[in-house]
Amino acid sequence: MQTFYKYISEKTQLEISIVQYSFSAIFSTIFCFSSAILICSLFNGTYFAILFIALFSPLKIQFTSYHCKTIFTCTLSYSFLLLFNLFAFRFLITQPTFAFYISFFAPFLFLLAIFKQFHEARKIVIFAYFIIFYTSVFINCSLTIILTLILLSESFLILLFKFKSSLNRK
Repeated sequence: MQTFYKYISEKTQLEISIVQYSFSAIFSTIFCFSSAILICSLFNGTYFAILFIALFSPLKIQFTSYHCKTIFTCTLSYSFLLLFNLFAFRFLITQPTFAFYISFFAPFLFLLAIFKQFHEARKIVIFAYFIIFYTSVFINCSLTIILTLILLSESFLILLFKFKSSLNRK
């Protein structure tokens, strides 16, 4: 593998440590996503897992939130988060009134969670998600619930990160 890293490093004129980190991040992400999709597939949730990952990942990348220290804990926690949301989705899809209230308050909770991260570049992402979110209300109830769960999950991860950071400062 070192020969490969060295080759890429020479071709791209990047330091070998940057190349190693980049490939490590790519492989761990593929492993994490694949594991999560496989686990959800065991519960007949492949479609949900793929849609959740596709819509959750850009939001998670944009905002500073909780990150695990190892690939194992990342894969385990991401799979658990996805599985928890799969079961929450199956519950909420059968409870339209409860789903409506949660869908109504989720965007506000998300805005409160990201209050200090509200920079110019991120405004576009937030605006795009809110357009998709409120458009989905009229198009597809399932998509609205998935987007609600995504906003709640990212809000939870942001607040967890803030809590952990405040403990580390003390």
